[in-house]
Amino acid sequence: MFTRACTVGCAVVVALFLAAGASAGPSAAPVGGLDWNANATVFRGHNGTKVIYRCPARGTIGPVYGTGVYTDDSRVCSAAVHAGLITLASGGTVTIKILPGRSSYLGSTRHGVTSSSYAAWSGSYSFVVAPSPPAGPILDGGRTWKATAAAFQGKIGSRYRYSCPPAGKLGPVRGTKVYAVSSSVCSAAVHAGQISVTQGGNVVILIQAGRSSYSGTVKNGVTSQAAGPSKASFIFTKA
Repeated sequence: MFTRACTVGCAVVVALFLAAGASAGPSAAPVGGLDWNANATVFRGHNGTKVIYRCPARGTIGPVYGTGVYTDDSRVCSAAVHAGLITLASGGTVTIKILPGRSSYLGSTRHGVTSSSYAAWSGSYSFVVAPSPPAGPILDGGRTWKATAAAFQGKIGSRYRYSCPPAGKLGPVRGTKVYAVSSSVCSAAVHAGQISVTQGGNVVILIQAGRSSYSGTVKNGVTSQAAGPSKASFIFTKA
């Protein structure tokens, strides 16, 4: 990765950050950058901080590493195009949230921007986006405890209903709250507290973008596994 140091204008960014914290209070989001060269390395360690970036029209794509969660030396405006939040021609304003570093980052090609995969890095960020209500019909996903969501990994934003019969048999679960599509959906629903193995029930999932890693936990008698990259994820949502 060739953007190890702070980009041009770093001193200005630091000054803006300190000024925002001193004068506007902790609730005000500082401005992290005003051009397409800006990254987020100056905010490394300020985990949870939200930072605003302004991207002028007719920008130039720079290096991006990751998908959904990006290394903090990725160009923020370019990552915003990759994430589908702005366009190269029109630019726009985006907000990021500073996150800890990760053990790996998954590359992908989206909206005309190719991000690269990368190994361990010391700082990350993701975009803060107001959630929009799911649209479209709820389709049939599966009716057994073996059913996964792998067949729908290319249907980001789609919703599927799974019917889990009583007295089910648990299958593999990968992730916590956000699950890899290779997980048994009914088993993940038990892990998430949506249903029980004894009674079963109906659940609805929403297909989301893949992640570079998934955390494992023990919840509601189900042990989920930690996992590496997946092409898509799912969460549980209301019908």
